[in-house]
Amino acid sequence: NNVVYNWGVCGLVGGHSAADHFLDAIGNYFIAGPNSNSRFVGEFTATDHVFQKDNFADVDKDGQLNGRPVVAEDFGSGENAPTLMTNLTVAPPISATIESAQAAFSNVIAQAGCSLHRDSVDARLIDEVKSFGTRGKISHDEAEAGGL
Repeated sequence: NNVVYNWGVCGLVGGHSAADHFLDAIGNYFIAGPNSNSRFVGEFTATDHVFQKDNFADVDKDGQLNGRPVVAEDFGSGENAPTLMTNLTVAPPISATIESAQAAFSNVIAQAGCSLHRDSVDARLIDEVKSFGTRGKISHDEAEAGGL
């Protein structure tokens, strides 16, 4: 489970190499921000073996969380498509609880941060995500985000 917001070029990048690459994408929510294009997944080749299930994407930047289910076609076509798998490709070494994309979003909004108590950076980032596409920017220097 992940919530990916304001990704810029691509929210989930494939291995896009000659080597085999395995990826399970389950219960993720991709939410476009001001710097995001509509490519929330991409840069795949046939050597990328992808299992995807229960992912959502909201790319309209309209200030509302109104995503749609991610479908196989979102991952590309022709030479730019992964090999889509029908079963998990990676077995986690420990058991993992997988939530729905909506539950993951709610948990991130309620609990994510760098410590037990959110600091100003956490608060700013969560506020940007809760804008559902209307606020936020990709910073390239600490000064752009108010300093260290």
